[in-house]
Amino acid sequence: MRRLRVRSKCGRRVNVLRAAGKAPSRLASDGGVGYGDRAIRDERSVIIDALPVSQFKVDFDSLAWQSSVPGARAKVHREGARQLRLLEFTREFVEPDWCDKGHIGLVMSGTLEIDFHGRVVSYPEGSGIFIPSGAAGAHKARALTPVVRLVLVEDVA
Repeated sequence: MRRLRVRSKCGRRVNVLRAAGKAPSRLASDGGVGYGDRAIRDERSVIIDALPVSQFKVDFDSLAWQSSVPGARAKVHREGARQLRLLEFTREFVEPDWCDKGHIGLVMSGTLEIDFHGRVVSYPEGSGIFIPSGAAGAHKARALTPVVRLVLVEDVA
């Protein structure tokens, strides 16, 4: 392997590892340059092991629905201390207790209403959700439309 210095698409000087007789390949995600599963992305020549691109996609169609309460179901992809959930609520869903977990997400379809101890906020389709964890963000959600679908990114213990 030889180390080369080239210019990236944005004109920044980038270091590249090149195997004998083979040209380096360009990484589509950030315009960096790399070879195979090794890439050098910055001026300091930090080598980052790249994962196969297929590992960057969550195929919700291949995951089974899980349900623990009536009117709510989810498909969950967990990676380390984080999870990505596709949630579906119906009008039947009633949150039994105040949730104090933090959530970041997007309402994909329907309209969700969240009660923050008397302050009620409506989240129609396309709305982003950013709820901090802890007592200040304690909430209860309910579906205003027959079905609400949303995606949440969450930290897990």
